[in-house]
Amino acid sequence: MNNNSPLIQQLTIEEQLHEAQNKILLLEKMMIEQSRLAIMGEMIGMIAHQWRQPITIIGMITNNTILDIQLGESNQEQLLADMDLIDKQVHYLSRTIDDFRNFFRQNKLPQSVTMRDLSSELLTIFGKTFDNNHIVLTFNGEMEFEFTTYKNEILQVFLNLLSNSKDAIEVKEVEKPFINIVITKIVNSIIFEIQDNAGGISDEIINHIFEPYFTTKSEKNGTGLGLYMSSIIIEKHLFGTITAKNNDQGTQFTITLPINQDPKRAHVY
Repeated sequence: MNNNSPLIQQLTIEEQLHEAQNKILLLEKMMIEQSRLAIMGEMIGMIAHQWRQPITIIGMITNNTILDIQLGESNQEQLLADMDLIDKQVHYLSRTIDDFRNFFRQNKLPQSVTMRDLSSELLTIFGKTFDNNHIVLTFNGEMEFEFTTYKNEILQVFLNLLSNSKDAIEVKEVEKPFINIVITKIVNSIIFEIQDNAGGISDEIINHIFEPYFTTKSEKNGTGLGLYMSSIIIEKHLFGTITAKNNDQGTQFTITLPINQDPKRAHVY
């Protein structure tokens, strides 16, 4: 049999294409994991900030209770009130750990969520950090509308965008900083508009921000993967679109997603 026949050559080309596609998917998976690990490092720092206050409160209550007992000044009413406050702080600590763990849990099936659900987790993660930097984070629009998506994937994108806005606000020392997220339902799509007042992105680079390894941060603080992987997640995994533009306040990112994700069509890592 002639090994140089067109059929064998065609099969070889198809096999090469298939191998190349597999390599691209593997590279994407590795880059997403790298991006996720970078976010995890930031989240650990944010959780440390959020834990500091409740741990301080628990420590103060404990020390005061011990002192009251030693001095014979404890009373049941105050003790019950203190225990209730400790219980609330413990529940808060537990919730932050659950949110952190859930974010990195593999979830291969889409689920029904609302922006109210997503905003709760985002506020848990960013709340204290934003408070410390006097950044006002607001959500407006269709907060209760249910849509079907891969929750952890879209959360990763929001974490990237909010973290970038926070960094820009800090670098530019913005007075009265804010980040506003507006949610709109249009026909079969849900649209998220993420607006900050950090002054915008330079016109020379705004068209390059979704390219791999492109970053305006120092090598120490940026991997250049956050926005690139956000575009991969939105466009290739969730079959939506993501764009960025400047306006008179700062940068506005617009994400458009289908209301219902088809698990047979979409894929996540």
